[in-house]
Formats: sequence, structure tokens, C-alpha cells
Amino acid sequence: MKKGFTLIELLVVIAIIAILAAILFPVFARAREKARQNTCMNNIRQICIALTMYAQDNDQYMPTGKVWTQAIGTNDQKILDCPTTSRTGNIGAPDYYFIGGETKSFLAGGVLNEITSPTEAVMVAELKAANKDKPYVDDGDTGDCAKAFAQLDAKRHSCIMGFVDGHVKLYKEDEVDETIFAYSLNAGSPVAGVPVAKNPIVQDVDLKANPGGLESELQGKGFSKLLCTVNNAPNMPSGVPGWMLGMPTVVNTGGIYNGSHLAGRLTWGGAQRIGVAAWYYNSTSISDVTIIPKVSGVKRVAVIQLSNPGCSQITTATHLPMKGLLHSVTFGTGTEARTVSINKDIENTNDPVNGGDQAWYMGAYYLMFLPVTAGEPVTIKVRDSEVSNKQFSGAIFLAFTDN
Repeated sequence: MKKGFTLIELLVVIAIIAILAAILFPVFARAREKARQNTCMNNIRQICIALTMYAQDNDQYMPTGKVWTQAIGTNDQKILDCPTTSRTGNIGAPDYYFIGGETKSFLAGGVLNEITSPTEAVMVAELKAANKDKPYVDDGDTGDCAKAFAQLDAKRHSCIMGFVDGHVKLYKEDEVDETIFAYSLNAGSPVAGVPVAKNPIVQDVDLKANPGGLESELQGKGFSKLLCTVNNAPNMPSGVPGWMLGMPTVVNTGGIYNGSHLAGRLTWGGAQRIGVAAWYYNSTSISDVTIIPKVSGVKRVAVIQLSNPGCSQITTATHLPMKGLLHSVTFGTGTEARTVSINKDIENTNDPVNGGDQAWYMGAYYLMFLPVTAGEPVTIKVRDSEVSNKQFSGAIFLAFTDN
């Protein structure tokens, strides 16, 4: 007589199947989502190519936000649909948005071959709420990077973006902030506010171990023109940028500490430089740096903080991070002046590997996108952090691109 399975044997088999399912189902789910992600990246790549082809056939002019879905001239609406979303994207309500305003901000109506950073200028990104948001930057044509960022879906696949040069990139959610859209502000675009990167480009560069480390980082990003001071007067050791009308002015309140190395000296061009603001032992240093541009557009500015935690009176728990402050930017003068408050901490957070009393500095820089109008003065206010146990000693410098 043939013997059947016992209850225990059946339960063991069921348990094994359940374990395998628990292991394999997430793997299958990740594989499926990866396939959807690849489809989404391919969609964005095709849209970027189509927009570029439109501009090439339209005397290099990009479409406006209102008409971009018609401008790409596709009969295959699948490229407007992300397979991960629950809805179906289409020409009237795509799952992606064009980084251009309704008629004139960002890339809308811009000239393709005049975009200065095509590898960094975002053209298409994933739209957060395609069922209700407009498929372009809904900023009232003001050039508002914060509003462009607010429409971004940074959770669907992390974050997928397509760029003017045609490449597509996947970012983690914490790798992007509103300044990623600043490169998409074309030469004729209005600009709202002064975008400043949330996170430092570099931070905690040990300038004892590598004195030229921060200069190397900055030069590698195109910041070849450092603004410092000599005897409280402005100085640019590599010359004035081509887009500026003469040497910037520096008006300081509280003093620029230059009595010794204690406030932080930046090695640049083989020499040690003093900041546009510098303080020691919780002193005050507030500087207004005024630039007069020759041209209009958006210029990148590196705001550099040097901290000198190498003092026997400083403890990591009490005094770190050590900070300076990017306070504000003022456009124009007199009754026509317009001030944009920023209040951004510029900081270093760590000790170096090898310290020693009053012997070393840490360096960081943050990126600011400065909208300028030819002939209109722009004043950047920087200072100590105003928080006594977080400033102690340090200095702020500015660096610019040549063009």
C-alpha cells in the first residue's frame, strides 16, 4: 500500500516554499523596478533628444513650457509615461516636466548653443504630481529655482534627470537641492532670489596635511580668481575676472584680523592669503563686498570658510562645527536697492588627523549662483557667525570664475 505524506512533511515543504518566496519576491520586485527605472531613463533621454532636434530646426531656440509636448512631435506617447506611476502619462499630462517656464524663464525660449553649461543644465526631470502639476516650471516666469525643485519627484526612482547635452543621470534624493536648476537659467531668463547650495561642495579639507588642497579643489571647478585682502584692502592675486568692471570693494566693520595666522590663512598661488572677513577669539568681522559686473547673467561664486580649531581652548563637543555666515546680497544702491536675505552657515565640522595648538585649519566652500545685470552694483555681505562658541576664529574668502 502506498504511503502518503504526513502532516509534518507537508508543513516542512510549505515552510520551505514560504522561505524561498520571502527571499525571491523582493528580488523579483527590485528587478522589475530596475527595468521600469531603465525605461524611465530611456524615455527622458528620448525627450531630450527630441527637444534638441526641435531647437536645431528652430534657429537654435528652445520651445516654451506651454508647447514642449507638441514641439517634440511624437506619436508614441509611451515616452511620456513612467511605468512606475499608477496613471498613464500622455501628451496632455506627461509624467515628466520641461525645465522651462511658461514662456521665458529657465530654458523656455532660450538659445540652445548659448547655454553655458550643457552638461550641468537640466532639461527634463520627473514630475511629482502629473495629475495636477503643469508639465513645465510653474514659477510665473520668474526664474525661481525653489519652485522648479518643488515640482521634482525625488522619490519615484530616487531622481532621474536629463541634461541639455543629452546624458541622463540618476541621483539619490539627498544629492539634489534647488541649485541644480540654476544651470538651466538661460541668458535671457529672469532670476528669483539668490540660489545657494544646501550642502558644501567640499568640507573639512585638512589644510595642515594639504595646504594647497582647497585651492586645487576650487581651481578644478573653474574658480581661478580669489578675492582676499592685503592690509584691509581688496586684492585678487590672479587678476580681476573678465566679467567684472574693476576690483571689487570691501567695506568692513569690526576689523579684518591679520595679526597672525590664527584667524586662518588660505594658501593660494604659493602664498598665504587673508580673508575679506577674518576674526579671532570671538571678535566681530562684517564685510560688504561690492562688485560691478560688465555683463548680465548668472555667475557662480564660491563662498569659502576657513576654521582654525587648533587651539587649546577649543573642544570638539563645544566648538564644532565652526561657522561663518553668508548673510545677504543687495542689488543696486540707494532707494532702488533690493536686499535678498540668505543667512546661510558656511561651516567646517571635523578635526584634522594631526592637530597641535594653533597649528592648522580646516576648509570648506559653498556654491552661490549670483544673478547680475551689467552696470548694477551687487553687494555680498559676509561675517562671523554671531554664535560665540561656534566662530572663535576663522575667515571667509570669495572666489569667482573668469567668465
